[in-house]
Amino acid sequence: MSARLQAFCTEHWLKLETLNPAQRGRAEQLAAANMSTIPERLRGGLVRYIVKGIPTGHFLQAVISNDLREACARADAQQAAAITTRKPAAGKTLARSRNEHDRQTHSHP
Repeated sequence: MSARLQAFCTEHWLKLETLNPAQRGRAEQLAAANMSTIPERLRGGLVRYIVKGIPTGHFLQAVISNDLREACARADAQQAAAITTRKPAAGKTLARSRNEHDRQTHSHP
């Protein structure tokens, strides 16, 4: 067991000795990952969800489910500010992405 993995588990309230091999593997991957872009107060819930399948809070679950409307509805002031200041990836607007999604899911053969 590496010191980094032990520290990671301690930081995120995981008991290393209770993890099965698959969970331990996911924990090792996360311990090696750069999680600096994830707000610190959301990391613990996200880690426990990925490693052990423990349900997250409503906001984080909406984000994981890619449900922007629900994420906005569940966001606190800090999370809402972060959502509204993000730029669309690769120049896509939310409306354009949504229109593309609608065409793909509602097209008739």
